[in-house]
Amino acid sequence: MKECLYTAFFKDKPEDEATIQAFAASSGIPVEQNLKAIKDRTEFLSEIIEYRFGIFFSKLFNELKHEPRAFPDSPYTPDWSMLSANEKIIAEVFRLNPSRKDALDLDYSDKLAGVLHEITKDYLLKLEYQHEQLTGISHDLAAIKSNIENWLITNPELGTSFEFNNEINFTVRGKNSGLTKVNIISPYRKINFDYRRLTGEKSNLFSKLKYATELTKNNIPYIVCMHLTFESWFDTKDVYKQLYGSAGILHDDEPFEEFYPGAVFHDISSGLYYSNKLIKDCVSGILVSYQGNFSYFPNYSHNNRLSPESKTLLNEFLYKELTEQQEI
Repeated sequence: MKECLYTAFFKDKPEDEATIQAFAASSGIPVEQNLKAIKDRTEFLSEIIEYRFGIFFSKLFNELKHEPRAFPDSPYTPDWSMLSANEKIIAEVFRLNPSRKDALDLDYSDKLAGVLHEITKDYLLKLEYQHEQLTGISHDLAAIKSNIENWLITNPELGTSFEFNNEINFTVRGKNSGLTKVNIISPYRKINFDYRRLTGEKSNLFSKLKYATELTKNNIPYIVCMHLTFESWFDTKDVYKQLYGSAGILHDDEPFEEFYPGAVFHDISSGLYYSNKLIKDCVSGILVSYQGNFSYFPNYSHNNRLSPESKTLLNEFLYKELTEQQEI
């Protein structure tokens, strides 16, 4: 019987499982039960990320609730609500994954490496694709495995290559080194760095603005939580530039310091916090999770609804590039 996603995920992560269970006990949220009910891997990972942000918030705020009905007379159930200094705060979580195209390519490479790892030969093979992208490449993994098995029977020497179907090239990079199965060195390929995936109007970030009307009507501060996967190929510096713009000459009619007290000196025309009305008016800050660390990117607009107490708590995680340029 195939093990459930929960068991497979936490098999080698006892400390992470203990953290999740402790959070469930303290918050009253049936975390383990919810996770064990999920059958889809993508949905499971998204839920894990939600709980990780929940654990973060539980250390700062009170009365944490998961997927509550947060607005009067509204069916919306944002991921998190919490209390700080007698104010309610709403938070929504999303994962920034690879583009669909890159995800398919990465998934194919992983599956191919897994199939070849089933071959019981002491070889280290370097994998190279004959095309920059994998669109249209053979997905007959069994045929590739059979061809590689037959090739390795001939005991190819170091540096010897084998080409499959004019699409994939395999080169011997190691042998007789104590390996029990074939291991693969995957190739480096160009990845889609289209910044519209990060902050474009069709991005997940903009999809989280569906609460704008309710947030404004109820005067509730709003934090958007962004998890950057390694495979997305973006990092916190990319988020910084997209939100605040690039450092440069300031062109604006209104006094900058008056409308954005304490903000860094930037070209506001290229920053979402300054150029997009919905984000400027509704998003109090963006909390980013990347490689196990949390970084907070505040909105400096005087429309920011967060209380001074909440800002102080979150500013403990202020992105370092900001603290190097200003005093908060």
